[in-house]
Amino acid sequence: ILSLVYSAGLRISEVVALKPGDVDTERMCIHIRQGKGKKDRVTILSKKAVNLLASYRGIYLPALWLFPGIVPKRHISARSVESFFKKALEKNIKNLEKFSNIGLMTTVQYAGSVKEIKRFLEDRGKSVFIEKNRKTGYFGHVLGCDFSAVNSLENKVDCFIYFGSGRFHPSGFLTEKPFFALDIERGELIDISPEIRKEIIKKELSIEKAKGMKDFVIYISSKPGQMHPAKAGELKKKLETKGKSVLMVSADMLTPEKLLGIKCDVIVNTACPRLREDSSQFKKIILNPEDVDKL
Repeated sequence: ILSLVYSAGLRISEVVALKPGDVDTERMCIHIRQGKGKKDRVTILSKKAVNLLASYRGIYLPALWLFPGIVPKRHISARSVESFFKKALEKNIKNLEKFSNIGLMTTVQYAGSVKEIKRFLEDRGKSVFIEKNRKTGYFGHVLGCDFSAVNSLENKVDCFIYFGSGRFHPSGFLTEKPFFALDIERGELIDISPEIRKEIIKKELSIEKAKGMKDFVIYISSKPGQMHPAKAGELKKKLETKGKSVLMVSADMLTPEKLLGIKCDVIVNTACPRLREDSSQFKKIILNPEDVDKL
């Protein structure tokens, strides 16, 4: 179940409602019936999930539902899947003994479980803080480039917990607070603070290097939701007052090839902030808008 949630980008409620015929291993896809927005759609099926499903089907022989519940004519409930989180937290609760105030975050697939996890921790004496994502409206929901659901909690909590699968989403949240990832597939609460600290240091070094650079390119994405020309204009003025030479570049997706022939020491990115992670590919310093004030 958890492998399908993560690899196919499905909500728990969508996975538990799958029927065996919804999974097409030949075309490597999954048919979602009446899913998000009460609409049907098709999504990818990973090779790892195919192998896991083959083993699962060979043992459990599902008929009506891919994941049947205790009552044969009903599928397993989403609440039953939420118990995985609780078991993993219970197993690792000692690691949280010295923390009283906890901030929670997750991805959209598990957003429906946030309040249940909050209650679970509060029953064990913790004060738990969650905020709504400005774009999606889900509590505790973080995107790869949007941490509005947790940014305001920085001064309220002793630590943060991300629950879900993978490290892509939590690795983008650069906090000085202790940061744990609840890996529900392995049932482990992992301290990822050292990884986050390394990213913070890399960011600080990039800012220091950029102070001595002359030629700056401000990247404006043409993608809906990532296009911020007004912000780019403000950044241009700030950089020019600092004596920098500034060129503004607009593109659907920025690639090293699109900068060929352009004098550029530093890219100031106004689109998805995760572009910074591609700095080695560009062989340029990449800054985000908030970094410009630190130059």
